[in-house]
Amino acid sequence: VSVVFIFVDECLSVLLRSVISIINTVPARVLKDIILVDDASKKLENGQRLEEEVMTFDGIVKLVRHKERKGLMIARTTGAQHATGDVVVFLDSHIEATMGWVEPILDRISKKEKSTDCDSALIPLL
Repeated sequence: VSVVFIFVDECLSVLLRSVISIINTVPARVLKDIILVDDASKKLENGQRLEEEVMTFDGIVKLVRHKERKGLMIARTTGAQHATGDVVVFLDSHIEATMGWVEPILDRISKKEKSTDCDSALIPLL
């Protein structure tokens, strides 16, 4: 699973809480990466300080930056392009995941007939 967060000027502590909650609730064997797509933030704390924080996650978290605002759909596309998981989940950048949230999604996807090149699942709001 790859988890993608899109953000603009998100509070650093909130963004990091979201990242940590994913790391703590998704089994390590399942979690391939967490992609943070910065859609041209202006907040200073989202600059060098965020880059330093990302480096502490030993490569599981990747930061991708847009130099100018592209919008949500382009930012999601950017995140998907950098994702390495077989399943890509897009979440708000200010969430706190709970234990067991990802397993029902993966179970539903695994049971779905593979009739198209691009399968999708409805993901409930957390």
